[in-house]
Amino acid sequence: MTRLGNLFRFLNRNSGTVTEKTARSVVWVGSSNLLNNLLRFVGQVFVARLLVPEQIGLMGIALFFLRIFDVLSQPGLSAAIIHRKDRVREAVDAAWSALILRGVVLALLTFFIAPFVAEFYEQPALTEIIRVISAIYVIQGLSNSYLILLRKELDFKWVTISGVAATLLQFIAVVAVAYLYRTVWALVVGQIVLAAVRTVTSFMVTRERPRFALQWSMIRELFRYGKFVTGTAIVTFLTSGIDKAVSGKILGMAPLGHYVYAQSLASLPANNSVPVLQRILFPALSQLQSRLSELRGFYLKVLRLVVALTLPMSAGIAVLAVEIVGTVYGEAWLPMVGALYVLCAFCVVRVVSQATLPVFLALGKPQIGFYLSAVKLVLIAGLIYPLSMRYGIAGTALSVTVPALIEQWLLWFLAAGVLDCSVGRIVAALWRPGVAAGLMALVVWAAKGALAGLPPVMLLTVSVIIGAVVYLGLMAVLDRGMFAEARKLARGYSSTTRVT
Repeated sequence: MTRLGNLFRFLNRNSGTVTEKTARSVVWVGSSNLLNNLLRFVGQVFVARLLVPEQIGLMGIALFFLRIFDVLSQPGLSAAIIHRKDRVREAVDAAWSALILRGVVLALLTFFIAPFVAEFYEQPALTEIIRVISAIYVIQGLSNSYLILLRKELDFKWVTISGVAATLLQFIAVVAVAYLYRTVWALVVGQIVLAAVRTVTSFMVTRERPRFALQWSMIRELFRYGKFVTGTAIVTFLTSGIDKAVSGKILGMAPLGHYVYAQSLASLPANNSVPVLQRILFPALSQLQSRLSELRGFYLKVLRLVVALTLPMSAGIAVLAVEIVGTVYGEAWLPMVGALYVLCAFCVVRVVSQATLPVFLALGKPQIGFYLSAVKLVLIAGLIYPLSMRYGIAGTALSVTVPALIEQWLLWFLAAGVLDCSVGRIVAALWRPGVAAGLMALVVWAAKGALAGLPPVMLLTVSVIIGAVVYLGLMAVLDRGMFAEARKLARGYSSTTRVT
């Protein structure tokens, strides 16, 4: 009971060292991501049983165009405010005002463009779908920008709690509408509910209230820092969305539906890690930007930990792909297995890159991420059509995975330069979980062959248990130090300088 009490008090504090704040943030954000992803996964399983792949494909296209305008006009204000040292509240008010106007403009623009998108894909239903979800721009623009200050101070408790509440209400709305009407509009309703609840709760989790004050000089000042962040976000979005946009056009809505769900399943391990990295790592590293040796050590520990958590899950999904898809989603979704194999590798690379990019942001070099993302986009654009035409959605998956691998090697090379260390030292952080995950995958593959006579659900359950036991046992032998560091981080101990 004493330990539980200490843990409770630790999680409710706001002060402490950088490592203590980071540990607390990891617990809150990690726990909420786990619950959010569980709700989304269960929701997807229900939807897979109630809707058809073509409907999932339609929503995939609609969300792509919703996001493309959002990202193209994203001024990178959040990153600029997190990095900022003075006149922070004035900057938040200016940012909120600009985001409200931006939301209205984007909603109007999307409303008028929707028919052209529907005509391009030869799907008339897209017009109304895109027009309705364009309301999300206005809803999101009203969200309380003072949440950025909570991120800046690594205070994520109420932000994450409200996020789970929003996802839960979205889950209820989607499942209810899908069950009653068997229509793609269940997914549309879910997106609007999610945005609305997030905006409402943003005013409940902090007492600070933004003022509408269009201070153009401040907005320009924020944009000067955020322009490369914006550029990186645009290019990153295009690289993550061009696969769906192109495959939907050349392969059709049903293959796109299979691809969307393959990507979603492969992303489950990354979805538990990437939001934590995006929301916590940059603010944490920014507080260490003047202490390079501490920043370097912190980055290497985080990289080692996230790979150790993500890699075995991705390897397990790949080895059990047929069993997972057939048992959980149903036989109608088995065509997604080929793409799923490739996307499991892609999502591991995605986690590693998201652990590295914040290093450049924290050291005031946001242009590095932008230029590398631009190179990746060019490579994807050149590969996606021929590979998709030749290999279907598996080729689409290859067209995003190969450039991601190239980008990651370049990222490590440049990170080694700014961190004053060797690429070998960075890669050395990964070999132990890599060996353990590889051996685990071989054991699970052999075990599922030996247990082939079991009912599908039991076979899947036993295989997962075997994989978890084997991996943890191997890591306990290969990397005892990581477990010690994880326990130390969880207890909130730190050798870094206290943050005032």
